[in-house]
Amino acid sequence: MHKFTNFYANDGLQSNQFSYNAALKLSDGEFLFGGVSGFNKFRPEEIHKVIIHPSLLVTDFKVNDIPIENSGYLPTGSTPVDVRSVSIPFNKATLSIAFAGLDYAAPTSLVYSYYLEGWDKNWNMSGKTRVANYSRLYEGNYTLHIRATNADGSWNGAERIIHIRVLPPWYRSGWAYLLYIAALASAIWFYLKYKQRETRLEYGIKLTRANAEA
Repeated sequence: MHKFTNFYANDGLQSNQFSYNAALKLSDGEFLFGGVSGFNKFRPEEIHKVIIHPSLLVTDFKVNDIPIENSGYLPTGSTPVDVRSVSIPFNKATLSIAFAGLDYAAPTSLVYSYYLEGWDKNWNMSGKTRVANYSRLYEGNYTLHIRATNADGSWNGAERIIHIRVLPPWYRSGWAYLLYIAALASAIWFYLKYKQRETRLEYGIKLTRANAEA
């Protein structure tokens, strides 16, 4: 089975358009092809496809439509580019995260997908769209996975990962539940004390009546 590899202007061709019949095999084995912007000369045996998996970079991170560096939720010592984890309150759980693969030779050939573990059921195939948007996340812990293909369409195994924690509202926080438990325990204690005093009072009345009748 024959296999073809396509090359484009991003790979070093004079353009993506060649002239009809403007091709020649030279005596030394080189091939010459002419096009609208010049010509390309090469030896077929010296052409090797270099497989490059581009690194992924976060180019923009917004919390509730505000850049994370201005929101007050960017961890100390981190930048929007290298942030690895973030904690945000329940009422600000709207995120927009933009990203890009660092392939300067063929940036338009990359395809992207992302997956928010704990929220999504499957990968979101975003194609060439380089932004992930989420709104109204519940409290809890999530992990955002971002990946990209290389120019040949194979997925890079190295993902860009961001851990996201959405804090609960105050009335569902750990401190709030401790207050609820304390309030319930206090109510039970006061009720028991009330019943104890009531029992003592009834006993005192009965004892008084018994002494009066004796």
